[in-house]
Amino acid sequence: MIRMRSVAAVLRPHRRHLGPAMYVRRAVSVHAPMASADRGDEEVRPWQAQMADLLRARKVDAMLQMTEDTGARGSADRHAAEAEAFRLLQELGREATAEHERAATLLLHARATRGGLDAPSCEHVLKLCAARRSSILALRVIEAMRSTGLPPSREAYELALEACPGTASPLLLLDQMATDGVLPAATTYERFFSACRRHGAWLAAARPVWKQMVAAGVRPSDVTIRHYLRLCAGARAWREAERELRRWHATLERRHWDLVLLACERADALEAAERIFEELPHGPEVDDFNALLRCYARETGDPRTWGDRKARAQTLLRRMEDASVAPDEFTHHALMAINQYEPSAVLRYFRQMKEAGLPRHLGTYALVMRSAWFTRDAELLSDLAAEMQADGLVPDSRFYASQIEAASSVGMYDEADLLYRQSVAAGCPPRARAL
Repeated sequence: MIRMRSVAAVLRPHRRHLGPAMYVRRAVSVHAPMASADRGDEEVRPWQAQMADLLRARKVDAMLQMTEDTGARGSADRHAAEAEAFRLLQELGREATAEHERAATLLLHARATRGGLDAPSCEHVLKLCAARRSSILALRVIEAMRSTGLPPSREAYELALEACPGTASPLLLLDQMATDGVLPAATTYERFFSACRRHGAWLAAARPVWKQMVAAGVRPSDVTIRHYLRLCAGARAWREAERELRRWHATLERRHWDLVLLACERADALEAAERIFEELPHGPEVDDFNALLRCYARETGDPRTWGDRKARAQTLLRRMEDASVAPDEFTHHALMAINQYEPSAVLRYFRQMKEAGLPRHLGTYALVMRSAWFTRDAELLSDLAAEMQADGLVPDSRFYASQIEAASSVGMYDEADLLYRQSVAAGCPPRARAL
């Protein structure tokens, strides 16, 4: 019998330095001598090398036919050929295509119908699913294992979680784990919250799982906590984010504190953001200063507090200078947003960016030109547009939407109409909701 795990142990440390094709060639060269102790070189090496060549050439149907032809010799040959096919499919990882997924599905179905489904083969397919984010195939693998009396292990469920999008599929997998009596571990929860974070899941769907994990006494990893804090930030649940920060703060890093600041920023919780900023366990860096500046720049704030917000921003800038923290382009973006109703100040920050050699993005020009509309200076707007074009930036629908709104807000409706016609001609008209 071919010793697959021994081959994997030899090659795994070198995988990151090899491309997929080189890895398959190396697998063949290592695999054949190890198998020769159990079977003759003439019997193993030809079909094995040929299978690897067929897979690299994307001749999936030919590979499947070869698997069937080899299996006609006997059950041992069939098992060896299918195991090799599974392994080669899995080693492709993100290089795999939809055809490779189809091959894995057919191989899996063939083994299930013969009652020859085994855990290593299923986990090979699940690894392929995890690399390709193939949720449908992953769920089919888990269902095939459960329906044939082969209970999935915790590792198999975790691979399926890594492949699944959204919240419905991960929640279904957790329910199936509970039904099968498989206890989730810290790594299981990490995969679950990664799936939620990766696909923008609702916090409401993930919150019960978080409470279940804490009640079970499972200590979440720092990565799991970061995923959950990102969910809180997306839902503007700054109180919940701060509560979890207090619960686990002893081992958390700067990135976790920044996510709580982000939750405060999105919720316009200015006082909470300032409190978190003052409690940072590390010296504030430019990202921390930028997060607080963005809180001051939130347009959802009460207009009557704009004077106070600008004063606080200037105080924070002085603290940056005292701490020898150099502002970056995002610092200037926040400052331009804070002073958006003072075109002269916005232009000053815009020129400072050029003098400091900081990159100017499309968002930078959107901010400065949005403020420039308040001057009603057509020549200034034309110069800024020419400068933007010289920087190689092409307006998109969001840019046009911000400029049309700014022009309309100062009563320049003809210019707003012209901008809309330009956006349509450029193939990127703003969405109605953006206006």
